[in-house]
Amino acid sequence: MLDKVTAHILGIVNEQCKDNNYIVMKDADIIPYLGKKNKMTNDGIKEAINYLAEREYLKLKYSEEGTYCLTVLPKGRLFDETAKEDKYHLTEEKLRNVKFLLQISFLSALFSFLGAAGAVFIMYYFLLR
Repeated sequence: MLDKVTAHILGIVNEQCKDNNYIVMKDADIIPYLGKKNKMTNDGIKEAINYLAEREYLKLKYSEEGTYCLTVLPKGRLFDETAKEDKYHLTEEKLRNVKFLLQISFLSALFSFLGAAGAVFIMYYFLLR
């Protein structure tokens, strides 16, 4: 399983490498896509790319001083497509959790209202009479 940053780097390379040809990428090409939250250094990018290459998500032809010649292998494409599907797909477990959350919210609101109405009734019936 890949961590979020490594999976994000795989997605970036996958977007750039559409036609299964080798592409040349630099660290400067990857960093803008990572966003401000991910403070990734050049060494971190190199480690992530090497990690992906070792596990056969990418094929790395050469790597020198922040420049990489690489392509995405079928395993990498499959992982990226699956990750995108899972991001927008509601599984049965997620759907069950959403239904449960809605039921609990509704019941909480209902019993809060009934409790407040009961308190007003008790106050009116016993204290104001």
